[in-house]
Amino acid sequence: MAYNSDPSVQANQLPLSIDLPQEEEQLRQRLTDSYKKTVDAMNNKIGGLFSLQEIANFERWFSVNSTTQTRNGYRKTFKFTSIATGASYVFAHGIQSLKQITNMRAIVYTDQGDWRKVPYVDDVLITNSISMKVDVTSVTIRNGTTAPAIKSGIVVLEYLKQD
Repeated sequence: MAYNSDPSVQANQLPLSIDLPQEEEQLRQRLTDSYKKTVDAMNNKIGGLFSLQEIANFERWFSVNSTTQTRNGYRKTFKFTSIATGASYVFAHGIQSLKQITNMRAIVYTDQGDWRKVPYVDDVLITNSISMKVDVTSVTIRNGTTAPAIKSGIVVLEYLKQD
């Protein structure tokens, strides 16, 4: 993978090589700086862990109260089973101090043997659609009145907490 010269990408990218000085004090300083950049780049990568418990997703979001501080992002994953045609499924997400949803997504498996991303909008028959809504206490999945029954699904919420 090549090093990217785009400044917006460089903030989270390590150089492919570094030139190390011969003088001992300069070498120590360069190695220290390189280590700090490595740690920062690794800590800023978005985590790929999807757990049924709340975890930090390693996103750092701007703070509304400070231009020098950031807020941590969090992720929580949920699984569910069976939603009948025309029915809704509501469950408590249990997120304490929820301030802002930054990303929400769901995938469902239907009794027709296919997977559908939520929201799913059928371009032929709107009543085949599937929707999702999140509020401060719960998640609601609504299955359309003519949509196939849902056999199972996964919901992923990413969010910020109160500052």
